[in-house]
Amino acid sequence: MIDGQRFIAVIPARGGSKRVRKKNLRQVGGVSLLERAIDGAQKVSELDNIVVSTEDTEIRNEAIAAGIKVVDRPDELADDDVPTEDVLEHVLDEFSIAGKEFDFVVILEPTAPFRTAETIARCMKQIVLKQGDSLLTVKKSYENIGNCDCHGWFRPIRSPSLRIKKNREPFYIESGTMYIVSVPHLRARHSVYSENWLSEVVPDVEAIDIDTELDLIFANSIAQEGKL
Repeated sequence: MIDGQRFIAVIPARGGSKRVRKKNLRQVGGVSLLERAIDGAQKVSELDNIVVSTEDTEIRNEAIAAGIKVVDRPDELADDDVPTEDVLEHVLDEFSIAGKEFDFVVILEPTAPFRTAETIARCMKQIVLKQGDSLLTVKKSYENIGNCDCHGWFRPIRSPSLRIKKNREPFYIESGTMYIVSVPHLRARHSVYSENWLSEVVPDVEAIDIDTELDLIFANSIAQEGKL
């Protein structure tokens, strides 16, 4: 809790990932992605509750073994194309039935293995201090970002004259490290998105997101070198 505002952390962990089979149970540095997400959340004293949402028995058992409550996700919420917002509202509904209400939902995808407890707590404090509806983490980019039209022509967003990276102002890219949304906003808009998103810049290592086998190889290399 922060200034009377109650926070629930939701770790959405499907078992049916396609690009990386059983992704949330795969290991980085000898620790599963699910366990890393749980461990980071457990270190944040300001969180009032932590829950794993899953339809998978193995994930359920690992979460329970770590002392975390599990909300069993119905099959219709376990498909690839189900919005995260549906999962969040299902969790909130389950807690409401038990008489427990929250002001903010913290979304902790297991695919960010190097997210720190300090980042989670910092983001929570920022959204309360600034009275925001939602918050996302971002990373800096000095790359030459643009669009390609249907004919293959590249249209840079930056001025073409800024060829040297050190002369560029950074762009900021959604990192996927974590999101926070107020419960009233989520209920009213059925969306984490807000026209006025707060942001928290995270270092590149925390912005690593596991989506492919190559990402896992890279993350394990980082974990081995940096003992993360």
